[in-house]
Amino acid sequence: MSPNFVRNRLEVIHALLTVNLPVIGLLEVLVGGWAWPCESPASCDAAAVTDDLDAACRRALGFLELGMPEDAIAELDELSVSSSLALHLRVDALFRLKNWEEASAICLPMTEQEPSDPGWWIQAGFAQRRARSIESAETILRKALRHHPRHGLILYNLACYACVQDRPEEARALILQAIEVDPAPVLAMAKKDPDLLAIRPWLDELKPAIPAQAADDDDADDLGIF
Repeated sequence: MSPNFVRNRLEVIHALLTVNLPVIGLLEVLVGGWAWPCESPASCDAAAVTDDLDAACRRALGFLELGMPEDAIAELDELSVSSSLALHLRVDALFRLKNWEEASAICLPMTEQEPSDPGWWIQAGFAQRRARSIESAETILRKALRHHPRHGLILYNLACYACVQDRPEEARALILQAIEVDPAPVLAMAKKDPDLLAIRPWLDELKPAIPAQAADDDDADDLGIF
């Protein structure tokens, strides 16, 4: 299993992972070289660890796709070592269980350890909005913009936060920036998002500027969970 395979499969099940979330950490390092023969006991041990991570992440992903987050967590608990990918899967499972506090406890430190991974910022904002407040979530994503100034989902979520806090002009500006990055999915989900109800008439007027297939984009619903 290649890192790209893992990333692409995750993109199907979680909005964080539909935004080119990089597979970072131990799994990427090990899986990237998993086909090389063992030249020493140490390299054989590393290959065994790779196989364990590979298999556990596959099984956890399968459980998540089947709507079985508890089983996914149990699978990940069996790992002797962890990885960024395994942690992202764990957070996905915690989201499904609405365990916002535990999810935040994983995501927030990871934004400091791996700031180049946009997924941690998005997951942290999603968790903090529910565990703490929308203001806390907005603070996190404002910091995220320093590292990812043109990330469509970060911009979109900030637009939602601005809109529900009665800052429609700011929300419109942020949505336009997000549309520049991901036109079809952003506009399609924006027109259905209750957070953006206050600017819905304005969003409807933007339709002619977006390709017709945007409304039918299959990925739009996947992006809308934040």
